[in-house]
Amino acid sequence: MKKKVLGRPVRRTLVMASALALALTSVLVVLGGTSSQAAAPGGTGGSQAQGSFDSHVVASGRSAAKAAAAASYWTPRRMAAAVPMDETVGRPGSSRAGAAAAKKANKRVNVPRPVGKLFFSDGNVDAVCSATAVRGPGSNRVLTAGHCVHTGPNPQTGQPRFYSNWIFVPRYHKGKAPLNRWVANYAFVPKAWSRKHRYASDQAVLLMRKSNGKKLVKKVGGAKVVINAKQRQRKVRAWGWPAQGRYNGQLAWRCDGPTKKTNKYGARGDAVLSCTMNGGASGGPWLLRQRKGLVLWAVTSRRALARPHLIAHPLPKVVRAMIKARPS
Repeated sequence: MKKKVLGRPVRRTLVMASALALALTSVLVVLGGTSSQAAAPGGTGGSQAQGSFDSHVVASGRSAAKAAAAASYWTPRRMAAAVPMDETVGRPGSSRAGAAAAKKANKRVNVPRPVGKLFFSDGNVDAVCSATAVRGPGSNRVLTAGHCVHTGPNPQTGQPRFYSNWIFVPRYHKGKAPLNRWVANYAFVPKAWSRKHRYASDQAVLLMRKSNGKKLVKKVGGAKVVINAKQRQRKVRAWGWPAQGRYNGQLAWRCDGPTKKTNKYGARGDAVLSCTMNGGASGGPWLLRQRKGLVLWAVTSRRALARPHLIAHPLPKVVRAMIKARPS
């Protein structure tokens, strides 16, 4: 899918390690309707969210049996084979990574407990992004990118739809889930994303079931969410599970540095971070390093092909509304 935004081509792809794009194939989930999704375990009919914000919500298997089916679907083999959901902008170019090179998590800098890898399905295609557990009602919210939850209005094939079968694995490492695996019950995205493909609203919130009788945030902790932060930040750390080229998606990586304001990559008022992480890093958190605790102010939305840049938009007010929302 290509789309011209502010004069630059934007492309969403499901990519393999070889950078080969895969076609999207899926059945429709009716937003706010009663039709069911037949392709992936855990998919059920849609419903509306309670609250005044402009959003959609889809239900994803509230019964214990369906949650167990979704959890068992994700075998180590499927998890290893899942391909990144990637948003790119611009045309490929040659540039040196330099100080932008990402670094692996290590014994000195561990992956924060609330940060993890997100797995989901679109019909017969299994995909991955990155995500973060955040503070909120119920202690069961995960924040990621909107394009990791919903196709937007112009998917390559089929009709606009939610994905399904989400599981969140904090501190995922080489197929292991040291802090358990968490199944999503509901997903929220802004209409500005699902109907208009606006990158300023490329965010989504998932509501997770308990795992082994425990709530997500009670088990792993949660990041504090900051709304409408400034694009220019002096000390930022971005996390993700990139899975192209030198990266294999099995390890967490991070990039540290300052961010700048830009209008070049699909939305006005974006922030840009010099970083070599690629497909699979979408939805990963941008954390403010100068504050105590985990303070999250943006999530990776897309990346520039001409240079090693990640692009995000400071979290808008609708994110706070989604975090507080409850399905009816």
